[in-house]
Formats: sequence, C-alpha cells, structure tokens
Amino acid sequence: MATSGKKIFLARDICKRLRIPEFYTRKGLQVLSRLGILKSIKGPGGGYELAGGAGKLSVLRIIYTVDGKNTFNHCVMGLPRCNEKNPCAIHEIWAHSKKKLLNDLNSVLLRDLADRGVRQKIYGLTK
Repeated sequence: MATSGKKIFLARDICKRLRIPEFYTRKGLQVLSRLGILKSIKGPGGGYELAGGAGKLSVLRIIYTVDGKNTFNHCVMGLPRCNEKNPCAIHEIWAHSKKKLLNDLNSVLLRDLADRGVRQKIYGLTK
C-alpha cells in the first residue's frame, strides 16, 4: 500500500493520489488499524503500515471485517423479501455470480494487490 515503495505511508498521500477526502479516509484507516489490518505509527516520520501478516489476508476477509459477514447476503435488486423460497427475477443469476465473486475475492491476498500496484507503477500503467 505504500505510495513510493516505502513500508510506511501517509493518509494525506493516499487522499491526494486517489483524490478522496482526507477526513473520511483517516476514519477508514483508523478502523483498519483497530481491526489489526494496519499499524498506526505515531510521531515524526509516522503514518501507517501493514500489520504483521496482513499481506496474507484475503480481500474477502478484509471486506467481511470492515462491512460484516452479511454484506453479500442481500438481494441485488434491493427487495427485502427476496430469498431462496421467494426469489426475485435475477436471484439465481446473482447467486451464481456471487459464488464466483466470493471465490475470487477469497483467492486474492492483500499482498497480491500491493504487488499489482507496484508492477503498474514500474510499467507506467498508473497516472
């Protein structure tokens, strides 16, 4: 996640690069720090770094940690009564797609995403 190949990164650098509000990003980083995904480094030269072993976390586990295990268990159409016994028009399509999505998210590790980011930067694929 480091923006310049360093282990420690700053919230403001992430916000500047992604053009997102710093206030909300800091809140999100604090949550990830409390959950043990990030480690907060205090003082001059401080910032955030991946917690030990965080690179081995699957993207799915991070999503579940942040958003809860039921985050994918809602009707994609937003219908409150949609379920196996009372399916909406695209329930079966979503169920099939969701299974593949969950498998894919579970197979990608946080370090895989970091490696992709580094490769993109090396090969000039990012702005």
